Amino acid sequence: MIGSGASHFEQDETTLKQFLSCLAEARLPENGGYFHASSASVYAGEAVRAPFSESSRVAPTSDYAYSKLRQEQLVAQLLGGRVRTVIGRISTLYGPGQNLSKSQGIIAKMCLNAVLRRPAQIYVPLDTLRDYLYVDDAAAAISATLQTVTRSTSDPLLMRVIADGRACSIGYLSRIVDKVSGRRGGIEYQPTFNASHARDLRMRSEYPADVVAWRRTPLSVGVARTYADILQRFTRGEFAALA
Repeated sequence: MIGSGASHFEQDETTLKQFLSCLAEARLPENGGYFHASSASVYAGEAVRAPFSESSRVAPTSDYAYSKLRQEQLVAQLLGGRVRTVIGRISTLYGPGQNLSKSQGIIAKMCLNAVLRRPAQIYVPLDTLRDYLYVDDAAAAISATLQTVTRSTSDPLLMRVIADGRACSIGYLSRIVDKVSGRRGGIEYQPTFNASHARDLRMRSEYPADVVAWRRTPLSVGVARTYADILQRFTRGEFAALA
């Protein structure tokens, strides 16, 4: 998870290296390829230069982001020239089915608080900007970029930004949750200093032709689907320990 310590990420990197070494020696189908999920967090230290694209300078500010960059380097080193590969720097994912026991998933947690009729606890400035990408849209984008790299005869390793391309603030996001839920859960703002926090992580791809095949789900629609999923899970008693 994002807040985990460096030792946790060292284990992840060791496991990834073993997997990539095996993949590099495997015989994939002619149209086969590999997608590696990286993160928008690699840009966090350059927030004044948003929106970020494939050519933006990276500036990690957390153990998580540094690990994501090392993983990207492992992918390029071990698969370069052997397996057609896309490294995707993915914006903030959301959607139905998210694991709420983790310290992430602000949209899902806002929806849960709306169901429970209590305010959402927010620890970062309300004008924080993030690009929220619906999970099904992310899957479509990943599929599109993999098709691009498997059809390419020149570049077997691509870097792509995987994002909705539209960002919003946490304050605006809270209003959307209130609207779709019909409940005014509100926000309990508890500002906490975090040197690694980026106020602005807007993103856009420099390769729009790669993603013309997938449509962006409007944020209000995606939030409504997420809320409906959490309400259904709540009625089954799934969140009894969190209530």
